[in-house]
Amino acid sequence: MPLITIVETYIGAALRQAIATEQEDGSIAAYIPGFPGVLGFGPDVHRCFKDLWNSLEAWIKVALANGYELPVIEDIDLNTSASGILATYHDGMDRTPPPPMFEDEAELNRAFEEWSASA
Repeated sequence: MPLITIVETYIGAALRQAIATEQEDGSIAAYIPGFPGVLGFGPDVHRCFKDLWNSLEAWIKVALANGYELPVIEDIDLNTSASGILATYHDGMDRTPPPPMFEDEAELNRAFEEWSASA
């Protein structure tokens, strides 16, 4: 199971404050107060909030990389250790390490035996 980073937790908290409105054409537009220029659009709420997530994620990366002050959301303060957060944040990557590769079946069986012995 992949771990959720503090940045993803922050984005989720910020999205809970989002304000969405239905447009004349039936599409959805959303923004988050306190995050200038962060907008999301989509034909439905789900896609609008996916777009808003991506927009906010990019905004946060730029802010962290440039040392800008970020709003504190639900007691999550990314300003205290921004450089450490930026260094450990993996852009949309699956955080689950890839399974090991084995040269042949004998090597695979040895790995199973070692795993069984350590379990």
